[in-house]
Amino acid sequence: MVERSWFHRNGLFYTILAFVLLVHLILLAIRMYREWEIADYQNPEKSQTGPPLRVKIVSAPDNVIKKQIVQSEDPKSESLPKETRFLSDKTRSFERESMARKVDVFKSSGGKGESGQKKISLSDLGAFKKNHNPLKTTTQDSSDQKRGESSTNDFVEKIPLGDLTYLNTVEYKYYGFYHRIRQKLEQFWGRSIQEKAQSFIKEGRRVASDENLITSLVVTLDTTGHIVGISVKGSSGVKELDDA
Repeated sequence: MVERSWFHRNGLFYTILAFVLLVHLILLAIRMYREWEIADYQNPEKSQTGPPLRVKIVSAPDNVIKKQIVQSEDPKSESLPKETRFLSDKTRSFERESMARKVDVFKSSGGKGESGQKKISLSDLGAFKKNHNPLKTTTQDSSDQKRGESSTNDFVEKIPLGDLTYLNTVEYKYYGFYHRIRQKLEQFWGRSIQEKAQSFIKEGRRVASDENLITSLVVTLDTTGHIVGISVKGSSGVKELDDA
């Protein structure tokens, strides 16, 4: 008769064996669960038990001031930022705000002005006088160059018009992304609107210069960023401009 060792007599061997088996079972269960998660992620249709999840972006309440993204010139002197309804590439502060009356792609007054063919803007539709066709103007007004006027195509309400664009702004984190989209819109939509403005002037047609002509659009993008739909939500009252 063989005498059992102390290790067997106390059952320690079986306890360790049971513990090892339990750990292996737990690890196996974790591995199977992870493999199931990966398969479920790669095949979402198989795991979908209900209707598709629809995400709705809720706008800010009406009592919350919605800040508009704009372009502005830099102040001549540094001053404390003010409360404002405008966002931009940096924080700016002015004693008196103003908007450049000249409608065109944003240009700072620091430049000397460019010579060449005059660009036709929407402001020309209601601004030209009788027997005066702005299409015949071949160069920029020299007085504009001397005064150093700036230009902008931002639509801003309740800001007095002037020669310069001075707006109190707060630095916006995503301004660079917005600006790249803006440049694309100016490149394509700006051209079509200018061509429509030229057509209006050649036909002798005008629109009221004291009215705000705003076309509201709904642009739908897919998950890759491609445009899949554009529809007019609110008309400006002039179908040709809506189409442009």
